[in-house]
Amino acid sequence: MALDQYPFIRYPDLSAIKNGKPIMLDSEKDRVCLVDQEQKALAIYEREEGNLFKSKRGLW
Repeated sequence: MALDQYPFIRYPDLSAIKNGKPIMLDSEKDRVCLVDQEQKALAIYEREEGNLFKSKRGLW
């Protein structure tokens, strides 16, 4: 699957993800796939600067 190249991360504020808001993450990778509690992919986020990630693509 194409998403296998990204680490899957659960983020507690799903409304921020669904609205494409910037978020802070502690990740070594520059692109991550944010998932819900059922591991359903919600969005791809990309590092903007430091630990600040911005939405690259919504997946729902």
